[in-house]
Amino acid sequence: TNWYIYCDNDPVNRVDPTGLEHYKVFLVAGINSNSRDNSWRFIKNEISWRFNCSGDTYNFYEVYPYGEGDATGMIGQSEAVLNDVYTNNNGGNHLNWKITEAAIAWNEKMLIIGHSGGGVAAIDAFATMDDFHKDRVVQVVTIGSPVQPVLYGADRVTQIYDVADPIPPASNIYGWKKNPPRHIYTVDNGTSNPVDAHILYFDSAKKASRILDTFWGRVGLW
Repeated sequence: TNWYIYCDNDPVNRVDPTGLEHYKVFLVAGINSNSRDNSWRFIKNEISWRFNCSGDTYNFYEVYPYGEGDATGMIGQSEAVLNDVYTNNNGGNHLNWKITEAAIAWNEKMLIIGHSGGGVAAIDAFATMDDFHKDRVVQVVTIGSPVQPVLYGADRVTQIYDVADPIPPASNIYGWKKNPPRHIYTVDNGTSNPVDAHILYFDSAKKASRILDTFWGRVGLW
């Protein structure tokens, strides 16, 4: 056990008098997403409520690693995500650039949540970021994302998908057979329509709360 991780292994020069945390929450969008849609609003509201209850502080950062749908187009975005699943790291590089811009401090923590292709970028970013940033990630959460091997920190990766969502099972050629995430959950949002099942994971407060319940207990463990 590392007794001094709270002060970055420097208990003489770095202290945490309150015992509270500051989190930077990165919400990583998939294809055909636009900031004007405000699609993360229920997730943001639920996270805000939970951090407010615990007294912790936080900032949100919305990231569009494959561009916004209006500007980039769904076909081009889909090809970029597919290439990242198997060979490239373009989405992960974009996310790491945004993380660098956010100027993470030694006493801050990161929570990364990716939906659909955003989950691919989140996994790739986690695997390729430097050790300073790796040490500050509490959870990487992928929601309805194509499956890929988890190359780093499987115990801090949570995969969530709807029972009717075709994307994760269809893409699971080798992802969970090699280096699976430690935590895999299925949810049932009550739709048999595969398109709705993939898109509408957190379009209500109830759904957002259910998503967060799958991993929230592990957020404070790191």
